[in-house]
Amino acid sequence: SFDFEIDIVLNHAPEIGNLNTDWLFEGQMFDFKVDAWDEDGDDLEFTWDMGDDVKREGESVRFGYPDDGVYTIEVSVSDGEATTVKKFEVEVENMDPDLTVSFEDEADEGSELSFAAQVYDVPMDDVTVTWTFADGSKLDGLFVQYDFNDDGDYLITVVAEDKDGGRTEEQILVTIKNVAPAFTEFVMPDSAEEGEALNFM
Repeated sequence: SFDFEIDIVLNHAPEIGNLNTDWLFEGQMFDFKVDAWDEDGDDLEFTWDMGDDVKREGESVRFGYPDDGVYTIEVSVSDGEATTVKKFEVEVENMDPDLTVSFEDEADEGSELSFAAQVYDVPMDDVTVTWTFADGSKLDGLFVQYDFNDDGDYLITVVAEDKDGGRTEEQILVTIKNVAPAFTEFVMPDSAEEGEALNFM
């Protein structure tokens, strides 16, 4: 009789630890990585489903979400024989719009001044700009004009808001200078008798 000794080596499936983040901001590019290892020392292949109809491959994935929300990332790690899959939930937060305002800060009373705004947000977010003037009147738009009929210092509030509640506010000050009255027409009589009362207009 013969005795046979057989060593049976079983492959170990890869193991996946933690994702390197669980939150970020919309539009922010980030290098996603997971802790993964294999007891057998096999080379590992990584496949990523970013939860936004985007699939990538590689040990590290650089990616940014175009809008806020909660996304489920699914990571698959294979050693060529066995595959391990793990899901991670990532919260993507909304960003407030960036707002830049350009305007003339000084003019004469009776002037119409122009105000312009530049805004930046992720392409998925529509941004509304509202201008509130000292008399309570409001105008919407990236470009507005307003008449200042009296001298004084006027505080104007500019607000940029996106559809997800992001809000940026700025206050600007405009100084309107007084203008001395001017004669439009001066009429005087061209002749008169001595002692006669004259009318000047």
